[in-house]
Amino acid sequence: MDRAAQDALGWDVDLALADGILALSIKGPDGAPVSPEIVSATLGRATNVAHDSTPAFIWDGTRLAAPVDLAPGNWNLRVDLLAEDGTPFRRRIPLVVPQ
Repeated sequence: MDRAAQDALGWDVDLALADGILALSIKGPDGAPVSPEIVSATLGRATNVAHDSTPAFIWDGTRLAAPVDLAPGNWNLRVDLLAEDGTPFRRRIPLVVPQ
C-alpha cells in the first residue's frame, strides 16, 4: 500500500465514542465530510483478538456511525477504505474508553 498516495488524499481522520455510538469522521482538505467505501473495519482490543468485531457503520450525512458496546480500556479500529478516486486508505486508529 502506498502511504504517499494515502497522505495525498489530505484526509483528517477522527474516531470518537459517545452514548454507545462509534463515530468515524473523515474530512477532506477542504474540511468537507468524506464518505469512503469501507473495504473492511475491525474493532478490537489493542492486546488480543478475542473481542474483535466488525462495526456496522452507516453514513449519517457527516460521518460513519455504528452502535457498539465497549468495555473500558484500549481499543483499535483497523480500517481499509477506498477513496472515490480508487485510492486505498488503511489505518489503525486507537481509542481509549475511560472507566
